[in-house]
Amino acid sequence: MYPLFDAHCDAPTEIFRKNEDLLSNSGHVDIKRLLAFKNPAQVFAVWLDPKLPREGGAFESAARIISFFGEQIVKYKDFISRVTSPEDLAACAGTGKIAALLAVEGGEPLEGKLENLSKLREMGVCSITLTWNDQNELGCGCLGGEAGLTPFGFEALREARRLGMTVDISHLSEAGCRDVLGACKAPVIASHSNAAALCRNKRNLSDEIIRDIAEKGGVVGATLYPPFLAEAKVASIPDVLRHVNYMVNLAGAEHVGLGCDFDGIEQTPADLRDLSAMPRLLYALELMLGAETAEKVASKNFFRVFMETLKTSPGEKSPAAEFSTASLEISAASVGSSAKKRKKIMRNWF
Repeated sequence: MYPLFDAHCDAPTEIFRKNEDLLSNSGHVDIKRLLAFKNPAQVFAVWLDPKLPREGGAFESAARIISFFGEQIVKYKDFISRVTSPEDLAACAGTGKIAALLAVEGGEPLEGKLENLSKLREMGVCSITLTWNDQNELGCGCLGGEAGLTPFGFEALREARRLGMTVDISHLSEAGCRDVLGACKAPVIASHSNAAALCRNKRNLSDEIIRDIAEKGGVVGATLYPPFLAEAKVASIPDVLRHVNYMVNLAGAEHVGLGCDFDGIEQTPADLRDLSAMPRLLYALELMLGAETAEKVASKNFFRVFMETLKTSPGEKSPAAEFSTASLEISAASVGSSAKKRKKIMRNWF
């Protein structure tokens, strides 16, 4: 029985959309399949498809999915526990229950209001991916141009850390990643991204960004979407191993994990059709890296980072030292912002 801490799946959105059940469903992830692992922890992301209508707005749309998912957690409380703090995460380990961490993928539910971030935290959201692929009020996604964070994006970043939320830079533009890494002293994650050096795709990370994440104490989660694994856009376990091994050699064994993106991808590696196939990958990781390093990649690294980044409680003031003066070196190309606006924001922070 292998341990597993998967940093990204879209099961809440998928089962809500299909009106299915978390215990067992037609998607990639459910309770029954998660219970096959030792001390399973899963980050469940709420994602709003930009192609679908958002009745009542983005915040209300996300809130409906969060409420539905919360009902599922309560319904199956004998098997799964919601985690919102380091204490919750530590308490869940060793119980046999699934540790469920809730994330929002893309800052659209904020609707440009910091108070919505606080509301999401109160609803149990403990991690935020700042953008999806396109541009939003927080900044520029990897397919939305070359700009970085907006002034509001920096404010949201600061507030997320004050609230004890884990910051996720998957989907951000290169400039946005640099902005976050320059501004935030706490570990930062890229929950589901691969190495651009092995597969040229704007969703993948440059060597520089991977190293910078590692220097912050963060983790990059290797992901399973074939177009992010191989130029041929078809993939199998050896392609996943190639990216994991590359990033381990580049950043260190403590800074690579898994972020499968199950239920968020329409195509999987041929031999990893759903969560039930993951023991094959974990066994292959053990053969390639050895048992100790494989366990770090499979579980321990993301466990460590979430234990650290969730430690600021909602409502607790975060010290100014949480942010680095390196954020003064933000890319001048950032969305809708001028040098004067940026300097004003930094004066207000320090």
